[in-house]
Amino acid sequence: DNSFLQAQAYANTMTATFGGTDLLEPIEYILGTRPAIGYQRNVFVLTDGELNDSEVDEIVTFVEKNRATTRFFSIGIGDEVNREIINGLARAGVGTAEYVDSNKLSAISELTVRQVEIASQASFLSRFDIQWGSSNNGIEAPYGKETVFADRRTLIYYLTKDEAPSEVRVTALVGGLTEIEYAVPQAVFKTLSNQDLIPKMAAREAIRDLEEGRSILSLSEDDNSGNGEITNEIIRIGVKYQITSSETTFVAIDNQGWTSLATDIGNGFEDDDTNG
Repeated sequence: DNSFLQAQAYANTMTATFGGTDLLEPIEYILGTRPAIGYQRNVFVLTDGELNDSEVDEIVTFVEKNRATTRFFSIGIGDEVNREIINGLARAGVGTAEYVDSNKLSAISELTVRQVEIASQASFLSRFDIQWGSSNNGIEAPYGKETVFADRRTLIYYLTKDEAPSEVRVTALVGGLTEIEYAVPQAVFKTLSNQDLIPKMAAREAIRDLEEGRSILSLSEDDNSGNGEITNEIIRIGVKYQITSSETTFVAIDNQGWTSLATDIGNGFEDDDTNG
């Protein structure tokens, strides 16, 4: 109660400067202090701000380095909020992300309470290990498994050229203490083409892992040169599944009727020359 009153009194003295959004400095300050012994530290970030890509990358990287001691929960407010920072904080900080529209600001309290309840759960699942049958040459994404909270959906993809495994076994810790194991039967598997939606979603996650340094390649290679194996893998996946990324860009061309359009343009130029 005393902590709540102190926080409330401090909040009442705060005023908006309507300047830029600076998240890195307060996050560095928080993570620079030691958490209470025996407790998991949870940080809740509410922001309506916009940040550039370099700022987002720096903040997300810093949060991920401290995920062992501190979890981050984020709420994006309004239509202009930077979704990369909201999702990135939650993903790197093993928390959850929520959004509230500008015309529904009254929902902020409800979302905050919900995140506090999630952060207080003792029965979350962590330390996932997935055995994809006998297949060992596929791509699992996201590679760094997220912590799973009650009533929250988690998607983990596996891209492989092999036949669907006869069984997938998942092990995890409940509340960080008790190990559980679950077998997924083959009946739920389905073979899909590269251009189906689900493989594209998996490819997008795999590229995000590579870009954010969480892939299996990132654990074994220093790719500072920009021309290493990680960069090549981003290009390979991006081209194969037609996904835009930090290394791939696509141009869409509508070929229908282009011949007649070119003819019309040519005739137009001729008419201009004649009239001139």
